[in-house]
Amino acid sequence: MAAGELELSPSEAAVLAYLEKGTGYGPNEEQVPIILSPWQHNLVTGGGRSGKSALGAWKIEMEHYLSLGLFEAEGRGGLYWLVGADYNQTSKEFEYLTKFYANVGLLDKQGSTVRVDPGRIELLDGVDAKGIRRWKTVIKTISAKDEQKMGRESPDGVLICEAGEEDISEAVFLRCLERVSGVKGGKGGWLFLSGTIERTQSRWYVKRALEWRFGTPEGCKSWSLATWTNTALYPGGRHDPKILALERQYPDDYFLERMAGIPAPPRGMVFPEVRVEIHVREVEYVPGEPVYVTGDPGYSSLSPDATEVCQIIGGQIRWFDEIYVTGKTTEEIIHTVQTTRPWGKDVRKLVLDPHAKDQHHSMSSVAEVWFAKTGLVARGERVRIEAGIETFRTFVKPDVFSGQSPMVFSPRCRGLLSELGLVPNRNGDMTPFMWEKDAEGNPTNKPDDRNAHAIKAVWYFLVEHFGYARVRPKRAQTEYARIA
Repeated sequence: MAAGELELSPSEAAVLAYLEKGTGYGPNEEQVPIILSPWQHNLVTGGGRSGKSALGAWKIEMEHYLSLGLFEAEGRGGLYWLVGADYNQTSKEFEYLTKFYANVGLLDKQGSTVRVDPGRIELLDGVDAKGIRRWKTVIKTISAKDEQKMGRESPDGVLICEAGEEDISEAVFLRCLERVSGVKGGKGGWLFLSGTIERTQSRWYVKRALEWRFGTPEGCKSWSLATWTNTALYPGGRHDPKILALERQYPDDYFLERMAGIPAPPRGMVFPEVRVEIHVREVEYVPGEPVYVTGDPGYSSLSPDATEVCQIIGGQIRWFDEIYVTGKTTEEIIHTVQTTRPWGKDVRKLVLDPHAKDQHHSMSSVAEVWFAKTGLVARGERVRIEAGIETFRTFVKPDVFSGQSPMVFSPRCRGLLSELGLVPNRNGDMTPFMWEKDAEGNPTNKPDDRNAHAIKAVWYFLVEHFGYARVRPKRAQTEYARIA
């Protein structure tokens, strides 16, 4: 089976067997997790010819298959939309669905159309044992140019085809989201968006892809599907000669987006080497192990107060939580730690920006408030920004043998991840730690540290705990060697 060695539940195996029955091949190992995604709304940034259209068709086929019992119990058919910038953009998915339902014997040829503008597929799923039609499932094509048609129905699911196209606006996306929320009962319908990144056209699409990459907001998840996962066209996968030839010709950013399906980091970031697949892990607090808290207190009501929290497990520095807020007092932050964070009882060290720790938010300094409330003495020394950057960079360099990073970050550290350019900030904007730009807009060698609050908190800890580093400190090498 196309799913290969993946461990599947009986219901998942049944779904994939059904998909394979209608196509003759079924999804591959990279596509299966997307098909079986537990998230309600999914977004796929795919490389060219990665199989995005087939993936979208499989999504509708699977959801219909799983919903047959519900439709029968409610005495109704399902309704699904194929939405494109125009009708032609839905043609591939429409063709895949028509062939699939013909193969499994569910296509009602009399009620279905051949043309796609507009297109309609009717299924024979509501026919009882006596041959009487009780209800039917319908799949429609919708053009984004005719938004008025989107306000008349509440589909069970919407597939937005080539969502990165210029004519698929964020307003179209939001209209579709609104329509699926109107489905009666349960949690509402689902959205599935697929497209190739068109950076000059699809800023909202890239923003959603970054925002959803860690399963947030609730029920939303984004995926990347590389061109080379389509092994029917590229049997050598990532190392297929045709892929390697394209990689030699394309600029790095273009290859990353158009072939790997990964949003490229903004040009001029200080830490472009920090990557989701290497440095972001679902690390958790380990009770009983020492917890280290480090902070860069905000200087004004507009400046974030970044409090980052880590443990060193098996020699790996794991940033597993943060309190990244604006306009809060030190007392309020400590209260949050003491009342909502189970790791509060295991704090063994507090590191603060030595300049900010003496800052007075009230009658007492930040360090004095921490000591009065927790008994923790704030440590930390002044760190020149160039030395901080070099130290931070040392600890995100993967081990040459294991490929693991000495330092990883939890998706919960959203403020820190936003400064690293991996997710949008709290306002939905991309504002990572960048190099300043010259008059022509080119990056200089001078860092602009306005968006480096959490990053600074991290390097204050690294310098205090391990010392300055141009190469990984011997102490850290010894600790990290245990897990490498």
